[in-house]
Amino acid sequence: MYSMNLSDERMDSYMAAFEEFDEGDGSIKASNLKTVMDVLGFAHSDEEIEELLSKVDIDENNAIDFTQFMALLSDGQSAQCYDDDLIESFQSYDFDHDGFIEAFEIKEALMNNDPRDLLNDEIEEMLLKCEKNEKGLVNYEQFFEMMMAV
Repeated sequence: MYSMNLSDERMDSYMAAFEEFDEGDGSIKASNLKTVMDVLGFAHSDEEIEELLSKVDIDENNAIDFTQFMALLSDGQSAQCYDDDLIESFQSYDFDHDGFIEAFEIKEALMNNDPRDLLNDEIEEMLLKCEKNEKGLVNYEQFFEMMMAV
């Protein structure tokens, strides 16, 4: 398992880099991904960028939204820890595509859609342990860590 525990400053820099290349629709084109990664100090070959993109562009539209972008940066250097189902699950609750979901939405999803039939107490314990920002929001990395701990 990995840990991303980003500072607000680092998260802001990732958001700023993403927004600089945003096409106006909340996504960046695959063709700009190498440049964005270079700006952030993550040097990758074209082949590595293609491989990273193939792991997060689950809808195969040759563009990534902020949630996918954060999944790509999830281990702080490159996209090495993924689970397509988790990315898809997270995205389904990230309605405004800002890279965050509310904790109560996670609870609802787990109670209604998780095949493991977790008990309410188990879900509550997971959410208590899950790191959230000051607004009670969970980003992809925190969601991933919480789900991997189950």
